[in-house]
Amino acid sequence: MNDRALERMVKAGIKYSTRVPENLGAVLCGLGELAAKCEYGAIRSEYDIDPYIRRWLSRHRRKIRWPLALSQATSLKTRRLELRGFRDRQREAESIGTVDHMLSHKSLTPGLWNATLAVNHGRTVMPSMREGLRFTARMALCVAPSALMRWARKDADKTAQWAVIDMLENLVVWSGRNAMRNATSLLETKDPLGIMLAARVLINPPLRGPVPALGDIWRLLLRAGIPEEDACWLCSPAISTGSDRLRQASMEVEHLEKQRVGFGAQYPAKPPLNSEIDRLETELEKARAYKAKIADVDVANRRTFAAILKHAAISLDTWELIVRELPSSHAERQELAIAIGAGEARRRLLDRNVDDLLNAIGAKEEQPAFLDYFALKKSRFFELSDGAAQALMILAADNDKNIGKWASQGIAKLATAAGYELAEPFIRSRHHTRWQSALGRFACAVAFAFAVADALPVERHPEIRVLTRHALGHARNILKQVPEPFDATEWWFEHLSLCMIRWTDIQGTTGEMEAIALDESQPFLARSLALWSGTELARKHTELALECFEKAHARSPGEMAMPDNAMRAVRALDLAVGCCGADEVAERLIPVWDKIFSSWRSALSADWSTLCNFLILAVRGVEPCRTRLLGDGRFRQSQCRSTIEDGERAI
Repeated sequence: MNDRALERMVKAGIKYSTRVPENLGAVLCGLGELAAKCEYGAIRSEYDIDPYIRRWLSRHRRKIRWPLALSQATSLKTRRLELRGFRDRQREAESIGTVDHMLSHKSLTPGLWNATLAVNHGRTVMPSMREGLRFTARMALCVAPSALMRWARKDADKTAQWAVIDMLENLVVWSGRNAMRNATSLLETKDPLGIMLAARVLINPPLRGPVPALGDIWRLLLRAGIPEEDACWLCSPAISTGSDRLRQASMEVEHLEKQRVGFGAQYPAKPPLNSEIDRLETELEKARAYKAKIADVDVANRRTFAAILKHAAISLDTWELIVRELPSSHAERQELAIAIGAGEARRRLLDRNVDDLLNAIGAKEEQPAFLDYFALKKSRFFELSDGAAQALMILAADNDKNIGKWASQGIAKLATAAGYELAEPFIRSRHHTRWQSALGRFACAVAFAFAVADALPVERHPEIRVLTRHALGHARNILKQVPEPFDATEWWFEHLSLCMIRWTDIQGTTGEMEAIALDESQPFLARSLALWSGTELARKHTELALECFEKAHARSPGEMAMPDNAMRAVRALDLAVGCCGADEVAERLIPVWDKIFSSWRSALSADWSTLCNFLILAVRGVEPCRTRLLGDGRFRQSQCRSTIEDGERAI
């Protein structure tokens, strides 16, 4: 039988029927099996015969006993899956186990939410071959949703439950443009599993279906009787989903633009090529329109969600679930927090930004554990510390608190524990991992204190005067214990040296910079940075400045000639010339740089052999060195570039 013949038969049966047959379950099951054996199978049945049967069942809604009809469909000996080996039997057992797990939840729980997560990405259960029962269950879902789920939980056997869950998952995966209608049916089940699947359909419709507005989703969930707190949680993934869709749309536009550029201009003599170019331009226009639409929806959803969070009463446990579903980017969290406005919701979001940084360095633990080797990527630390510093600024303003005191309280426990750990005699040689972990975490905590200070404008520096004074003291104590050369993976020591010299200069304490330069317990890197931070010290202690610069940046015996290690010398040269390049003392660095470059030769670009002379001429405004430096992307954030631009602005 083909699809059209089945459609004609169903129409004729509905036209001449006057009552509900006693064996309704058997009739529906037979139609489902016939649809599965037709030319296009069960996929087409949803478009060919479903609408007619749904309308007929809706007319006789009050006369149908769905538990009896579903039990009739279950009792029939319909086509079953052929289990051909151990793997098939294993998959059947896994599917039935997954079904049991889904139906074991009697309320809206994180476990059930996670169990339905995989539905959007594929199937969690093996497709059931009981096509007749699946068809009957689909009709029951459309006409009497709550009756279907009560039967599935109380009366259905394991294989019948498997067929029902398979039907529900199939409904989610292939929702397409029927997402809103299918979600409404799932919500009407009043069952936790149905509600979770409905939220999945609404938040992230598969196959590029239309994304409903978050305001419509919110109202739909509330009308279904879902508590406001749980509705907030179920709506929270919409922000991450919107960001993902916008990112995918941007990538598609970028890909099509690259293809279009590759084809170049149209060629009158090559019609096939021109037709391909026309096709690409049409696709590109559609992709741009889709991206613009997704961007508008994303902006509107963020605004709506901010308004929802601002006025909803949410418990601490639910807040944890909501934050877990929101984007992990600190910038996006902060943007949402600013849109919400002052209040409990904003505090919860920004607290997570601060906690992420403190957890990364171990400052949130009751007793910081230093048994594990500490490894934190530089880019990750800067992302976390910038987000946490901005969050602290907003929180301090909302609560009218001193930001310096608040920041120091966050890292005080780690600083105290690390101090006790590092005071143990011979810890570096006897317990090297503990020493590395304690020192690295302590250095990152102090670097975070400097990040908070950097985030404040100059007029607010009095608020962090105590914070920076303690941070400078801790920095000097940490750097005393660090052997040179610094390991490239332990970037925090170089960063801490830069922060210490910068804030010593900002504080402007008389003689403090010179004290660091002359302190032989400090590493050569920190002393070199102090000596070359200004022309006065460089001229006063020229020989010491040259010695420290060479010892700090030349490759040590046994040190690997790797670009990451060698770039330490390039950054230091940029800082030294940027601060002292206008003075004659900078020219004394040229022969020193020749020695340093020779030691790193295989790790540095060949054109950097004359880098010192080039930077000095550029800082002094000599052409074409100045123009070349300003146009070189490698010096986009260099000290020499800042010196040149500051001089031009002063003129």
